Amino acid sequence: MENPQQIYEALRNAVVMVWGKKPHVIHEFRDLSEAILTTTNKSVSDTTLRRFWGYQETDKHINPSRYTLDTLACYAGFKSWDDFNECQNNHIESNSGMIYSECLHASDLEEGSVVRLTWKHDREMWVRYLGGNQWIVDKSINAKLLEGHTFFCVAFIKHLPLVLTGVTKDGSKPIIYRCGIEGGIDYHLE
Repeated sequence: MENPQQIYEALRNAVVMVWGKKPHVIHEFRDLSEAILTTTNKSVSDTTLRRFWGYQETDKHINPSRYTLDTLACYAGFKSWDDFNECQNNHIESNSGMIYSECLHASDLEEGSVVRLTWKHDREMWVRYLGGNQWIVDKSINAKLLEGHTFFCVAFIKHLPLVLTGVTKDGSKPIIYRCGIEGGIDYHLE
């Protein structure tokens, strides 16, 4: 990745995947700092983590130290920052592995949050979070799922196909639906 902000975002996503959630408030950055210390035996302060996550507007374009990058990469399961960077640049493909694309976790949202999903051929869906990883389609353009369909989804991952489980409407038998098979999906928090 040529843009440092993109590779930093990939590293943030890798850390979030390991830790299990995205830090939003000060005490969560402290908790993440402790988790990193426990796992790597290296210390990264909660202040440094807040800066790296762009917690304040002034922190949006940061230049983290090599020590911070190495420690975060190790926490995410890599040998070093160089190892993480090489993996991202080479787009190592395999049958299984961690996903480091930008994603939106249902657990980070409040009930009633609306997300607009888009994918190839002008398909769009506005979905509303009902809680418990369940969603309802509020509006649909050129998509097979229509207003009123409900489904379960844990996370929307940018540029990857989306698989929805328990898709049903008006008491129909639940099915599995996938969208964005070619090129994946994009999401926009409304």
